[in-house]
Amino acid sequence: MPAVGGLRAYGAGRDLAGIYDLTEVAYVEDYRRIGRSARAGMERERRTVAAVSLLGRIFSAIRDVTPGFVWEHEGRIVSFVHFARVGMAGDRWSIESVATHPDHQRRGLARRLVERAIDAIRERGGKTVTLKVRADNDPAYGLYRSLALRTTIRPCR
Repeated sequence: MPAVGGLRAYGAGRDLAGIYDLTEVAYVEDYRRIGRSARAGMERERRTVAAVSLLGRIFSAIRDVTPGFVWEHEGRIVSFVHFARVGMAGDRWSIESVATHPDHQRRGLARRLVERAIDAIRERGGKTVTLKVRADNDPAYGLYRSLALRTTIRPCR
């Protein structure tokens, strides 16, 4: 089934709750493994994101603290990618998380979002991108390898 919906930039204020709704479903095994819910730290993170967003308007060095993209379908976030600058130089970045709702997987959403994130990183002067992925996440490995990037994938635990 083809992807229906639209890609747009992540907005911390408007999208945080939708991201948490999605991560509770997409990362259910991860949360079960650590014995927590995605919502456990949501209010603290919401306050942190608000403070950092405000400071980012003043200090350009932290403006890109929470960049990302979402795929929206019928008003609901069904896939997202979050990336972050590593250090202050701006040439090293990391794709921190990618998630797609199980009902929307195998439609190319994660691919589109990761490709858009890589383009955005390049636009910001990025030269190196690290991909964070669990060692047992074969679908993610397949996606990253299929992008035909010059990469070395190192599993995280």
